[in-house]
Amino acid sequence: ALSFIMQVEVLTVLVATRIMKDRAFAQLFGTAVASNVPMGAYAAWLSRDFLSMGVFFTAPPIVGEMMKGYTGSAQSGYYAAQIGLPLILQFVTAPLHLLGYDIYNNPKNTIKQRFQFMGKDYLKNVSIRMVRMAPPWSFGTIGNKEIRENLHDYLKVYPKRMQSTLVYHVSG
Repeated sequence: ALSFIMQVEVLTVLVATRIMKDRAFAQLFGTAVASNVPMGAYAAWLSRDFLSMGVFFTAPPIVGEMMKGYTGSAQSGYYAAQIGLPLILQFVTAPLHLLGYDIYNNPKNTIKQRFQFMGKDYLKNVSIRMVRMAPPWSFGTIGNKEIRENLHDYLKVYPKRMQSTLVYHVSG
């Protein structure tokens, strides 16, 4: 129960700070006169963030386990998934990110105009977001997990949620 509460708290802080950043960027760098951010922009950014958090933290262990037949072990499968999934996800989240800005800057655009905006420079936007996402969500997540597990091993202190996974890490 405590782990779930902590996850909700962390997710709330992450999403809130990212939304505040998006709102500030839209108001600072937008083509429209600074105004209230429309709910549609918030919805696009929240969708992007919920998808991201699910893929960044939940999917890699699951996909990694499924990939162990291809990579040789569950750990190398996890590493491949943790590096690859956040990058692949940018093909979906980059348009959501841009949609939020388009809703703010061009509130009267039609759906066709929104798709045209998101499609313009699509691969450039996806590529730059991949470059931006790799350090914290691909490599940083792996580094954080390794440091945390090594520190727990060194101190011989294991949180309850880790105790069930110790067999995997010792034998894995």
